[in-house]
Amino acid sequence: MSNDPAAMLAIFLSIDPKVIARDLQEAKGQLRRVVDTISSLRAVHYKSRTPEIEAKISHFMMIQAHELANMPHVESEFKTFYASFGAGEVVQNAEEAAFNKGKLGEEIKAWVEEHPEIKSKIAERIRNVPEANRERAFINAAKTEAMNQTVRPAGNSVRP
Repeated sequence: MSNDPAAMLAIFLSIDPKVIARDLQEAKGQLRRVVDTISSLRAVHYKSRTPEIEAKISHFMMIQAHELANMPHVESEFKTFYASFGAGEVVQNAEEAAFNKGKLGEEIKAWVEEHPEIKSKIAERIRNVPEANRERAFINAAKTEAMNQTVRPAGNSVRP
């Protein structure tokens, strides 16, 4: 995740579609060059990375995923892994930026208030978390519960 997720997202989302198209075209048959570009960007120490460097890493990870997706000999599990890994970093930055603005926390808290059974479950899970970290732990636990609720088949749960 970026040191400045909001700035990284702004830069990433403002990449000109012509640049994306150009990079996709140049990547055809040049996966090694894409991987080398990612490696050289990742070689910059994490604390020294600017939002621009982080945005480039995410951009080229998505280029890498696209190139892999077009290779018939690559297993679908690997294709999915690389696509989710590249997109996952962008999503983490989006979550962090939203949390920092307070918007994500507000939406999650509202959802929990609508589900009292989940509210008590979360309270139990975070009861030993230090006060200074409790709000963040609450949000994280609530996000997990929300995800579990959306992927669990109705009335056919394998969970106790």
